Amino acid sequence: MSAVQNLIEKKHLQFDLIHAHFTWPSTYIATRLKEQYHIPVAATIHEDSGWLKEEIQDANQSLVDSWRNADALIRVNRQEIPLLKQYNDAVFFVPNGFSPLFKPMDTRTCRLQLQVSLEKPVLFSVGDLIPRKGFSYLIDALTIVRRQYPNIICYIGGHGPEEKNLRRQIRDNHLEDRVILLGSIPEDILPLWMNCADLYALPSLQESFGIVQIEALACGKPVIAARNAGSREIVVSDDIGVLCDPHDSDSLACALVQGLSRKWDHQKILAYSEKYSWEMVVKSILPIYIRIIRNNRTHDPP
Repeated sequence: MSAVQNLIEKKHLQFDLIHAHFTWPSTYIATRLKEQYHIPVAATIHEDSGWLKEEIQDANQSLVDSWRNADALIRVNRQEIPLLKQYNDAVFFVPNGFSPLFKPMDTRTCRLQLQVSLEKPVLFSVGDLIPRKGFSYLIDALTIVRRQYPNIICYIGGHGPEEKNLRRQIRDNHLEDRVILLGSIPEDILPLWMNCADLYALPSLQESFGIVQIEALACGKPVIAARNAGSREIVVSDDIGVLCDPHDSDSLACALVQGLSRKWDHQKILAYSEKYSWEMVVKSILPIYIRIIRNNRTHDPP
């Protein structure tokens, strides 16, 4: 709190609105600043579904006060808006957007650059190597998928505490030549990996949104995802992907096989992805800004 105040004073910052991201500590600090500067606060609650429910169950007064004292709460999926409406009537849905780095590229060129086989079907996934991301289910699913697609290869980007367990699982399932852990992927290389894949896989057990899904769609790639709050928000049609049951390798394997066997309309996927461009996100968020600034001015003391 004091660090933010010192920065405001040192830089002589003037502002009409504070937009915080995540509840703790950002929204808490923002609502404290609101009291001092009489400036309205919008807060985007990005927490994944499990994290948000834990915060609600804990009922920490600082968190609850943050939600209640914000002038607008923004959730990146519609499904969980009722959870936040318990604390604040002004709750809005605004999705995340994707970087313009993510766009269609020639698959062959990307595979050559990344030294990926031109003939094999390729799956790609990326995220922190933690249990919530569900990579263990993806690896188990590959043991089933390879029965129909023996040449399939899956690349997983990211690092985290589950890496040793995942490597052991890959060895135990004799998938060393089929599942490759890439480690951290530089941001400028990530679009190449998206574009070299036939399918993007998101086996996450919980997601508030899952930006990687719209990044894949922006490259014209279909998404195979477990049914979590974020994926249900994004994968709304069989034209853009397939949803499967979470915690279920068999269901995920069936979805992957379905995705590999289909002929996808990549132009339709690209057209759908445009709703998540930053231009469209800004069009959704500006009316919220205008509303709370006007409300704040209406209630300013004379």
